[in-house]
Amino acid sequence: MKKTRRVLPVLFIILWPAACVAKPPLPQPVSPLLVTLNQTDAPDAVYTFKAGDQLEVIIPSAPELSRSVTVDHEGRFHLPYIGQVAAAGLSIGELRDTIETALDRELLDPRVDLVLTTNAAQPTRARNCACTPATATPE
Repeated sequence: MKKTRRVLPVLFIILWPAACVAKPPLPQPVSPLLVTLNQTDAPDAVYTFKAGDQLEVIIPSAPELSRSVTVDHEGRFHLPYIGQVAAAGLSIGELRDTIETALDRELLDPRVDLVLTTNAAQPTRARNCACTPATATPE
């Protein structure tokens, strides 16, 4: 019994620091709708914005101006210091250049990143959904 009383505190002192070691964070799942528009995988793939698209406008040099926007039915969205931005029909690079040029009057060398969060052209599908109604058959 005396030996057990001595061993337990020693084991506690030896094992305690190992329990305090931080575990690395688990990787976060990537949403299939989240597509960074700064670099495209295929050079000839040209995406043009349309009404209903939702995107993140990220301005690293002025994070207070970064925001999530939705292209309205007229093909525009609003940004501070710029006002209405026409996005419909513009490619990724064209929209980025438009925003950077408009912010150039307010910020020194602005850089803009665009992230498409919802593509209006892709219909949203529910998972585990019965696509056809159940029919009762007479017995």
